[in-house]
Amino acid sequence: MERNSKAKISKIRKVLIYAFLIFLILGNVFPLVVKADNDYTLSPQKGTTYLNVSTYDENRWDSVVNQSFGPEKWFLGNFSGTDIKSKYVVRGWFDGVQWNTSQAMSNLLVPQENYSVWLGLSSIGYNKTYLNERYGNYTYELSVVSRSKWNFTSQDLPVNASYPNDFVVIFENASDYKRLFDDYNDLIDNINTNKTAKFLSLNNLTKYEAEEYFWHMIINNKVGILEPQNTYLDQMITDLRLNNTKVTDGILEIIRSVNNNFTIEIQYGQNAIISHFIAKDEEGNIFFEIESSTRQDSIYVVITLIGASLLGIILIAMYKRKIRRDRYKEKLETYKNN
Repeated sequence: MERNSKAKISKIRKVLIYAFLIFLILGNVFPLVVKADNDYTLSPQKGTTYLNVSTYDENRWDSVVNQSFGPEKWFLGNFSGTDIKSKYVVRGWFDGVQWNTSQAMSNLLVPQENYSVWLGLSSIGYNKTYLNERYGNYTYELSVVSRSKWNFTSQDLPVNASYPNDFVVIFENASDYKRLFDDYNDLIDNINTNKTAKFLSLNNLTKYEAEEYFWHMIINNKVGILEPQNTYLDQMITDLRLNNTKVTDGILEIIRSVNNNFTIEIQYGQNAIISHFIAKDEEGNIFFEIESSTRQDSIYVVITLIGASLLGIILIAMYKRKIRRDRYKEKLETYKNN
């Protein structure tokens, strides 16, 4: 009797181990819901997203936007020729990442061409310790999507990514965008009144207007959004008091003006990253458009099928064992009653 009991426990332990291993495999393949403390969620999925420039009217771009720059100002790469494309591969994601104020400002708001200025400011007292203490040692809670990213090109995409270790950050609290905006502009005001910074020409970092700040955060493709998307974007728009931006049915609409007024429409995909981008003139004519399609990597598809099959076999085996056990109990009861 004791031997049968041990054998039964051993079988149960094996089933649990197999089920746990399959859960780990499937958890790496199927979308994982990352939940923030404030009911925002992220459902990332590994795979490759292909981006294709389906419309690019250069003449209309020159007249509406600007002759001095093309789409490469917004999206890295070369936009000359036809069949312009890009891609990115999602490698993984992390929730519960924390940044202090210094990290958030330097990673998201300081232009790369001004990074030497940022380092210079650190040497005259505007260092990490000062910034964090000045702004209450606040901690930004983030989710981070890790990806490899290719620049746009009309040529065949190379084997190696342009940015193999790129990332997209998502604030778990949408109101943190407003906090970062206020703190950064306060810092710039302080720097502009600093005599040493003026003497060393370290006072050339500019303040952001709310509309430009939002545009910068959206268009640099370093910042994503959580779900529900409408609620998350509405929170950002309300906090920053944006007059030229709205969101309707998952479409973010931004009115911009360079040579003439034009409208940007943006949609986000499953990985919190821009999946559809449209630029329209005042008459509603589309003069620039990026479309996307996502393909789950074949290796993960194979793993999914294998894992699902194994899980199905285990569940069927457990069900059959339960039926046999129930039948045995019925026969035993019948025998006792007779």
